[in-house]
Amino acid sequence: MSATLAIDTSSSLSSIALRREDGAIFEYEGGDPNSHNETLIGHVLELLSQAGVRPSQLGVLIDGAGPGSFTGLRISLSFLKGLSLGLGIPLHCLSSLAAIAASAAASEAGIVISLADARRDEIFCGAFDRRHGYAPICAEMIIPIGEFSKFAEEICRNATGTTVEIVTCGVNSTQLGTALKTTPASHFARGLLNLLDKDSTGSSFSLPELCAAAPHYMRAVSAKTIEERERRASRAAS
Repeated sequence: MSATLAIDTSSSLSSIALRREDGAIFEYEGGDPNSHNETLIGHVLELLSQAGVRPSQLGVLIDGAGPGSFTGLRISLSFLKGLSLGLGIPLHCLSSLAAIAASAAASEAGIVISLADARRDEIFCGAFDRRHGYAPICAEMIIPIGEFSKFAEEICRNATGTTVEIVTCGVNSTQLGTALKTTPASHFARGLLNLLDKDSTGSSFSLPELCAAAPHYMRAVSAKTIEERERRASRAAS
């Protein structure tokens, strides 16, 4: 069994978890807001050093693929794709909302609703069945924060025989308009480890899968690709 590295940069702060071959887990969460491009590699190297793990001893990589910050999602995925390709080890891209539900801060409730700040007075939300490996019970979506109470009511109506709780990332719970228990998320990279443990199937490195891996933006991306910018500049020049 080799070491596993999980990273989630879908929010303003970095969440990193490293599980050593003997099962010991080393974690980092924090850093300057929105500084992933400057600090992520340093935090990973520091965590590897603390655990006494060499990069060559990594066997599995996990990326929190979103939804979340466009820039943050691209930074973590680009970094992990480079590691995956260089080391020839598999990369798993998992839902950041599911990771929030499966994090150490998640409740003992049967159903966990995960929320993350989507800005523009909107939130990313998903609901997961903790009793069945955090299986999603509805499609992940983005909604105005003022509509969350309706979303929560629908989840509660269908959650017969179990309790429902909320785990949030960067969301002001007083704006949710619900009496459900609400807990701030922490260490969702550990949640990524928990999610992978629920999948009993093995994995191996695959270049086509690595090339196809992409962030889950959910909201339409407004940034232009290099090709799109070049075409726009060409049209403007003519």
